Amino acid sequence: PREGRPERCGECTVTARFVQPASLLRPGYVTLYVIDIDAPADGAQVVDWHYPEWAALRIARHAFRETWTDGRVPGVSSRTTLVGPASRGLRVATGATRLWIVGFQPRGWARYFGLPSGAMASDFADGIFDVGREPRLAHFRGLASAVDAAGAVEGAREAWCEAELAAILRWFAAWDERSVPDAARIEACHAALLREDVRTVGDLSAASGLPAHTLERLCQRHFGFPPQMLVRRERFLRSMRRHMRDPAARWTRAMDSQYYDQAQFVRDFRRFMGMTPSDYASHPHPVMGPVMQAQEEALAQALAQAPQALTGP
Repeated sequence: PREGRPERCGECTVTARFVQPASLLRPGYVTLYVIDIDAPADGAQVVDWHYPEWAALRIARHAFRETWTDGRVPGVSSRTTLVGPASRGLRVATGATRLWIVGFQPRGWARYFGLPSGAMASDFADGIFDVGREPRLAHFRGLASAVDAAGAVEGAREAWCEAELAAILRWFAAWDERSVPDAARIEACHAALLREDVRTVGDLSAASGLPAHTLERLCQRHFGFPPQMLVRRERFLRSMRRHMRDPAARWTRAMDSQYYDQAQFVRDFRRFMGMTPSDYASHPHPVMGPVMQAQEEALAQALAQAPQALTGP
């Protein structure tokens, strides 16, 4: 994995490594990164607030706690969790640990959740699940066990990391290669959603070439939310990504061009993050900062090596 620059937060050090999915995993299906957190043995913790993402499986060496930033739903403390497709920010608190995060884009959801169990993304939306306790996630327990076994090898930390990565890749390589139903329509919808000129459900329908009733069904099944929410969420996420790339800049520079004014942006910020932009900026971001840096470096490397293969985030 490509290692980012370590970031210190008090007595803790956080390092993120991003595995380029185009070279190691199925492009457009899965993203993969690992976060190493070094903290004193006195119980010191790293706390960060993550913006909404697609579904993500988290496998950690030690139990950690995840809660939604708005506090409306009780959190989960576990070593292996699935956070469903999210329209809310996530608060993560952990001590020293290694944390593998496997992100499932909509086509990835269709392959790794829809094929084995027929699971609807909307059934998991805005949920945090303990993989060891949730029957619908039983097929992922083998992956968590394989990572645990690989991490038990003796040697330096880098050897553990490479052994765990190899275990993850073996698990995905052994997966059933059946074709994904709706793959072309999922890809068309996702590509349209990422376009900055898509402002409404009508725009999304025109850009994807899919009628509105098909979009509604497709988005609920594989994306987790109705089309209108997805368009609004993507507008907000574009703003958040710009802010994370340049946290020192004013929020007005990060705001997406689709926002009419700052008041509309603040309303969306409260809706998705449960706080104001100034509240969010006042907190340190020891995890999201290194993750964004590692991802940007990996994407830049991919662009330099094969610019024609890089079609979007």
